[in-house]
Amino acid sequence: MISWEQKLILGVPEMDKEHKELVEKSNDMLLALKSGNSTDEVVRHLKFLAEYVIKHFNSEEKLQMRVGYPDMAAHKMVHAEFKDTVTHLIDDINKNLLTTSKKFKSVK
Repeated sequence: MISWEQKLILGVPEMDKEHKELVEKSNDMLLALKSGNSTDEVVRHLKFLAEYVIKHFNSEEKLQMRVGYPDMAAHKMVHAEFKDTVTHLIDDINKNLLTTSKKFKSVK
């Protein structure tokens, strides 16, 4: 599980709130995985987390632009790579679910 720690606080209320929410939602997903919840439940958590991360990244990038964050281009690239990774992960999970579903239907 991920712990909310003082070092994660930026002092920007909007970002701190979103970071705390990311930690909570990440823990929800990890708990679903550890608890042996259904794949659908884990995928639901993952999709919510992915959507929330994209929303957060957009907010963070707007804030960085407003304050003239000096390393914004590099930070934006990290965001883009993470978005791609999450998108591919969700696609892979959906493809595997579809393949598994087809296999079960063919057995009937």
